Amino acid sequence: AVIVFTGTGLVALSNAAARRRLGEFGTAPGHSVFSIVDHGLLDAALRRARDTRRPVEFALADTEGKSVEAQVAGLAEGGVISFLAPVEEVLPEQTAMDLSLGSAAPEPAPFLNATPLGALPIVSLDLETTGLEAARDRVVSIGAVRVQDGHVFTGASLDLLVRPGIQIPERSFRVHGIGDELVAGAPPLPELWEELTRFCEGCVIVGHQIGFDLAVLAAEAKRHKLVPITAPALDTMALFKHIAPDERIGLDSAAEAMGLSIFGRHTALGDAIVTAELFNAMVPELRQRGIADYGAALDLAAPRPWGRE
Repeated sequence: AVIVFTGTGLVALSNAAARRRLGEFGTAPGHSVFSIVDHGLLDAALRRARDTRRPVEFALADTEGKSVEAQVAGLAEGGVISFLAPVEEVLPEQTAMDLSLGSAAPEPAPFLNATPLGALPIVSLDLETTGLEAARDRVVSIGAVRVQDGHVFTGASLDLLVRPGIQIPERSFRVHGIGDELVAGAPPLPELWEELTRFCEGCVIVGHQIGFDLAVLAAEAKRHKLVPITAPALDTMALFKHIAPDERIGLDSAAEAMGLSIFGRHTALGDAIVTAELFNAMVPELRQRGIADYGAALDLAAPRPWGRE
């Protein structure tokens, strides 16, 4: 049984043997591995594995709460958890790795106001930052994933740690779990800017309260004298408010209201994937309410300047 996870703790690959024994929550691609193992325990084991260049043993709990002896090996970013699954519990085809994350997103095609929402080339974007003051705070993590035709192409994604150049406050660390030590060896944002810009090129950026993320990126561009990211954007919070005006509009509440599972919250890529799924779930609901194309959605959900009503 095998689970491969990224440097920010998101499951990148897993096989059915692992998901069968430990459950889908925390083992399926896109989920946070910290749903099934303590952050500190895994981090300590991973450090020992990297220091010794050998797998390190530790224990997990299965769906019945029974102890599962496992081991973790370090990768350049992230690691691999593996354990033996009883042969009588596992069918031969369950040992194959889930390679669905390898699917490539189509090249972004030009779009018009009349382009149907589902046909838009989308990048779902989320940032983790040092705080909530867009003009002052800095990016510590970037998560982005391509979306089109109702499919989330998790193989076409960004999961980047960023060295912010300032100390990460304890209050922010408690939210996203990214501390100064974790980002000490990460590149500064200017070294990642071209990659992020290229990833968003030709697409519509979506995000939950995306005005904040865009304001942070604009401030960072000004601070580092970078070419601003000018891709158009839609706010999924505004779209959801149109569908369910009486519901709570936070990402967790919106996702739950649309019948989606919540995973990987407060990791940038995890939130980007949840937002991507939320956008896809809202497309048919919006169509029924007369919001069928990009132009109509833009009138409703163009991001407002951060800090203004």
